[in-house]
Amino acid sequence: MTKTNQLKIAVISDVHIGSKRKKASDIITNHNNTLLQPKENKYLDIIFIAGDLFDTLLSLQDDSVTDILLWFGELFTFCEKHDISLRVLEGTPSHDRMQSIHLVNVGKLRMSSVDFRYVKTVHIEYFPQYNINVLYVPDEWDHDPNNTLSEVKELMKAKGLQQVDLAIMHGNFEYQLPTNIKGIPRHDSAAYSELVKHYIFIGHIHTFSTLGKIIAQGSFDRLSHNEEEPKGYVKAFIDLKTHEKSYFFIENKGARIYKTISVKNMEL
Repeated sequence: MTKTNQLKIAVISDVHIGSKRKKASDIITNHNNTLLQPKENKYLDIIFIAGDLFDTLLSLQDDSVTDILLWFGELFTFCEKHDISLRVLEGTPSHDRMQSIHLVNVGKLRMSSVDFRYVKTVHIEYFPQYNINVLYVPDEWDHDPNNTLSEVKELMKAKGLQQVDLAIMHGNFEYQLPTNIKGIPRHDSAAYSELVKHYIFIGHIHTFSTLGKIIAQGSFDRLSHNEEEPKGYVKAFIDLKTHEKSYFFIENKGARIYKTISVKNMEL
C-alpha cells in the first residue's frame, strides 16, 4: 500500500548528463540539491525519469563517467532509504543511446532492493500496490507517430484497458512546435488525452508547458542560450480514492544562467 491514500510522484527529464556544454558534476550537484532532498521528497512513491538522461555517447575514459556512476549510486541510496520506486524511460536515440543500462548494472552491483525498471519499449506497467496502469512511450519508437498510437491502442486492448492512469513519454505533441516547422513527427495530444485518465508527462522539448492532462516538465538544467525560462522538474499528487489531483513545477535554482548581451551599434 502507499504511504497515504495520495500517490506522490516526481517526473524529471532531459537531464543530458555528459553534455560538453556543462560539467556532469554541476548537473549532479543541482540534482542532489533539488530532487534528492529528504525533507521535500522522502514521501515520494515513484520517481520517473522521462528520457534523455544522457546527452551523448560516453566512453570509459571520459572524465564524467565516474561522477555519473557514483551519482547513480546516490540515486539508488535515496530511493532505497525512503522506499521510492524508480523508473527510467529511454529517450532520443542520439542522446541516450541505451546508456541507462548502467543504472541496471549499478543496481546489481549494489544488490539494491529498490523497485527499479529501465523501459526501452512501448509498454504498460501495472503497479498493484497503487492499482494503477502506466503507459511508457520512448522517443522515435516508429517513424510515424500514428503507428505508435495504433500500437498503444492494441496493447491497451490486449490488457482490457479503456484508459491508463498515467503516461510517461518522450517526444513532442503538435502544440509544442510552431506550425511553420515541417517534417517533424508529432504525437496527437487529443488522442493520448482520451487514453489517459490523470496525467501525461512528456520529455524532449526543453520548455515547461501544459495542455489539459499533458505536462511537459522541460529540461532539468540550462544547457545553452535561448533557454532563459525556469528549469526543474514536476511533482504530482493523485488521491487514489477521490481521484483529485494537482501538480507543481519545482525550479532548479542552481541552473546555469546563459545571457546574450547585444552590443550592436554601441561604441567600444
